[in-house]
Amino acid sequence: ANRAARSVGLVVPQSARWVVERYAESWTVRDDDESDVGLDADLLPPVAQRLGLLLLCAGPDAFVTTPTELAGAGQDMAALLLAHHQRTVQSGDVD
Repeated sequence: ANRAARSVGLVVPQSARWVVERYAESWTVRDDDESDVGLDADLLPPVAQRLGLLLLCAGPDAFVTTPTELAGAGQDMAALLLAHHQRTVQSGDVD
């Protein structure tokens, strides 16, 4: 199974830099200041889902710069998780 990584441009708060290290195969820092870091992160498939989790973990100040079609990955993942957990609660499958 040959899974090619896809490069995604991101800006994340300095406090969330660890999230990129957790979800990306590799990364290159583009911009770095006191509050934020701009990076190019190489993500393995499923890219949109992995990016969505990264963005959720990194918090509301994290965002995608490129490619623009992945800009909503965090919102998409949040909606997916919310729908999943609402179904779980409605079906009574809660511990």
